[in-house]
Amino acid sequence: MNFFKRRKVLKSISAMDLIPVRIHGHDEQAGKVIVLVPKFTSKVIHALFPRTQALFFRIKLDETGSVIWKHISGEDTVGEICKEAVTDLANIGIPDEDMEERVSRFMTILYERRLITFRQITDA
Repeated sequence: MNFFKRRKVLKSISAMDLIPVRIHGHDEQAGKVIVLVPKFTSKVIHALFPRTQALFFRIKLDETGSVIWKHISGEDTVGEICKEAVTDLANIGIPDEDMEERVSRFMTILYERRLITFRQITDA
């Protein structure tokens, strides 16, 4: 889908009603998420190099980002993820100040970096 169609879809829907979907896999270390982004998209390159960790860029998320990433299932809306994240972050001692704004801003960053997409865009 080109830029203008994506933009039209995103403008027609509230940010809290969007359903985020992960594009890349992840690992967990000490409760924090590390997103694994492939360095190469060509299957030929992957065939030439052995399967090692060097094939991936490793993006380490902080505690808040890790909690939010874990809740991205492809079924819950951003609003539902906010509610779940507030309770999980309260359990580990992080205050819930402006959580909706923080989550929507984080989702925007993940989308701009092409780490997630939204179901409404893939379905359109």
